[in-house]
Order: sequence, then C-alpha cells, then structure tokens
Amino acid sequence: MEARFIPTGDEVLDFSQRPEPAPGQVIESNSQVFVSLARQWGMEAESVPVVPDDREALKEAVTDALAEGCQIVVVGAGSSAGSKDFTRAVFEELGEILVHGINVMPGKPTLLAISGKDSGYPGRLLVGAPGYPVSAAVCYEELLGPLAAWMERRPAPRRPEAQAILTRKVPSKPGMEEAVRLAMGRVDDRIVATPLGRGAGMITTLTKAQGVTYIPASREGVEAGQSVTARLLVSPEELERVLVHVGSHDNILDLLADQLMGMPEPWRLVSAHVGSMGGINALKAGSALFAGCHLFDPDSGDFNFPFLEKYLPAWT
Repeated sequence: MEARFIPTGDEVLDFSQRPEPAPGQVIESNSQVFVSLARQWGMEAESVPVVPDDREALKEAVTDALAEGCQIVVVGAGSSAGSKDFTRAVFEELGEILVHGINVMPGKPTLLAISGKDSGYPGRLLVGAPGYPVSAAVCYEELLGPLAAWMERRPAPRRPEAQAILTRKVPSKPGMEEAVRLAMGRVDDRIVATPLGRGAGMITTLTKAQGVTYIPASREGVEAGQSVTARLLVSPEELERVLVHVGSHDNILDLLADQLMGMPEPWRLVSAHVGSMGGINALKAGSALFAGCHLFDPDSGDFNFPFLEKYLPAWT
C-alpha cells in the first residue's frame, strides 16, 4: 500500500535544503516521522515538497497523490480552524469527512476523510495531521497505524508494555484523555518513569522518551509513586540500558550522555531536572540511580554533605 505525506504552510521550510529559519519560520520534520513509521508498518511511503497555504495548490497536491495510486494521503498541518487552514475544505471537495477532532491531547485537531466519486479515485483514506510534532505523532500511532493495518487486513501494530512507577505527580485536565511521554529506566527491581515536559510542540520529548502513558479522561491526574501502564517506544532490551538521573542539572550530564551513547554498546542517560532537593527525595524514594545536588548550608559553610546527613543518613 502506498502513502504520501504533503507538508503545508507558508512558514514551513524544506529540511532537505538545510535552511536557517528566520523568526516565525519552522523547519519541516513531521514528514520524516510519518515516512519512517509507515515504512516500519510495511508501507511504501514518501513525502513531497512543502505546499504553500493556498487552497487550490493543496487540492492539486492531494489530487495528484490520488491519481498516482496512493491509498493514503496525509496532509501535514492545516486541520485546525485558522484562516489558512484549508485541509477540511479540500477534503470536503474531494470526499466525505469522517472525523474532525479527537478527545485526546495532544492530537485533538486530527482530521479523517474518505475520497469520493467526484475525486475520480473513491475509497482512499485522507488524513489531516496536526502541525505540532507531538500531536502529529499521536495521530500517526493511535489512528493512522491501526487504520492502515485494517485496510491491509493485517494485525494492527502493537508496542510492548511495561508497568512503571511515576517519580512525580502528573496533573491532567478531566474530560480529555492525555498522552504523557516518559523518561524510563530500571532502578533496582522496578521500572521508574519521569514525566517529560508536556506540550504539542515539544519535539525533544519524541527523542527523549522511552515510553508513553495515557491518562483517562475521567481522571484529574496520577499521583507520584503510583504505577502506570506505559507503551514502550524502545525495545525492552534497550530499557535495561538506561541510567536514571533525577535532581539538579549540570553540564557534565550532557557530556556524560554523549560518552555513554558513543560506547560499543550504547547506554542512554535520562535526566529529570527537578532541583537538588528533588534529587535527594528521589534517592530516598528509590526512584533514581543518582542525583545532581548543588546545596549550600550557611551554618556549616559546607556544600551538600549536611543535607545528605539530614535526609539520607544511611548514605553518609
């Protein structure tokens, strides 16, 4: 089955030209995430150059993809309700809207349609993927992957799962299911998970996360220390090669992470920067292998050790 990704937006730059974005511009990357995932699913996938914010230009690009045999056409961005968001209008011209908006955050603006007779190529799946990268990833993995599998009459792709203990509380807005990406690793006999920064545009969470958990719409969050089911974004074997740091940040952590990844058998350092006391509390709770600490005690004039003696006496 063939699929094509059509990036859109006047502010979007073609990554292959190695551009330097000016204020208000962004380098296009969602196509590469989609193409990589689609090929993992066994599909023939490609992307085309960025299409400007022009309704007729977008209609032409979608029609060309259908004419060239694509059973799935994904339009990147343009599925919200802005003045330059033409994806829904084009899909309505070419077929029937099935879904516009899902009750998941990030990923809410996702748009699904099916091409009709007027397009000349009925029965093809049309997808309006959100422009923000984390939203787009949710669209691909939660909707597009299973739909593509159904179209090919094969089992839907499934990721392995693991139970993980949260290192800190995760509040969530009730009424909306929320995908939370996690930095995960083993500490002693359990897997711990630190929630990464949330937001549809936080692209670094796509590379730093080892797993993702979904907080149901009926809940207001999950407390620290509770167990959650996480879908693994890495293999179980890779998860065993993760060093978990929680605490104050230091530049040496970045240098250490680079060195670990350069080893013959790479190891990954995951780090949650929650401050020095957060690191001490993580060690006390058994939710980190090591912690960064930069604390000054004015009474003794010493750094760190007075706090370790107070909060972690068994360590001193």
